[in-house]
Amino acid sequence: MKVITIPDNCIMADPIYLDSHNTTINCGKNSQATIIENLPQNNNTTANVHCNANIKHYILQNSKSQTTKLQVNLLAEQANYTIQALQIGKQNSNQELYLDIQHQAPNCQSSSTIRGIFNDKSTGLCTGKIYVAPNAHDSIAALENKNLLLSKTARAKSRPQLEIYNDAVKCSHGATVGSLDYLAMFYLLSRGIPEKTAREILIRSFLAPLSDYITQELNYE
Repeated sequence: MKVITIPDNCIMADPIYLDSHNTTINCGKNSQATIIENLPQNNNTTANVHCNANIKHYILQNSKSQTTKLQVNLLAEQANYTIQALQIGKQNSNQELYLDIQHQAPNCQSSSTIRGIFNDKSTGLCTGKIYVAPNAHDSIAALENKNLLLSKTARAKSRPQLEIYNDAVKCSHGATVGSLDYLAMFYLLSRGIPEKTAREILIRSFLAPLSDYITQELNYE
């Protein structure tokens, strides 16, 4: 196991690129960091987040088949963790993503935005759990998973979960699975835009909420 420690009051100027399949990240109080996870193998990461830390975590799954697990422990007030993830499925690949967001202290925030694009006979699974402990009042948590199927044989499953033991919170989750918008495609084609370009425009629009850290130079076909 690899352990990464971000010291108290440390603001990391450059992103941290994970290079181990089993990593623990300890985020000190008042720390700020960007974490990039783009590894070809199965990965298991745990983040322990302390008071007033602000962490952004970007995940890309784009290998033949991959399972990624991330547990986030918000351990002290004002801990803030943002997750953006992109799953790309091609041929017969299988991409699985498991998120476990633990709100263990009051006044913490988490945000998880996941997009999946699946082509050919690929499959995808996203399981996202938000847990709010009895003492974690004023928690704010959101989880959104949207999946785009580019072929009739691709499949995607989404399993958002909420486990809440305090009433004074704001928590939400949502999930969708669908294909490219037929009317939007028709409109672009009617304006003389080639089909390949029109598909790329719609896919890029689908990915608009995600950072360039995980959307640059991707091949969905």
